[in-house]
Amino acid sequence: MRPALIRFILLLFLIILANEVAMTCPVCFGAVESARTRDSLNMAVIVLLGITGGVLSLFVTFFAYLRKRARMTLNGSFEYPNPN
Repeated sequence: MRPALIRFILLLFLIILANEVAMTCPVCFGAVESARTRDSLNMAVIVLLGITGGVLSLFVTFFAYLRKRARMTLNGSFEYPNPN
């Protein structure tokens, strides 16, 4: 048998077996039981977005700093210290 066919059969077999396990989380399908659960999920999303935004803004700041340093070097305004 070809390896692609074997992988397809194995994947199909796993999907059939794992069907019940994948469907056990009611929160993933929008069945929020209480307001407390809803509020905690909303705060989790806000925290994750805040962390992602913070890291991305640090990347932008770092690359802006590198761009500034490169322009200083190209313009000749950046001087190395005198070794004497």
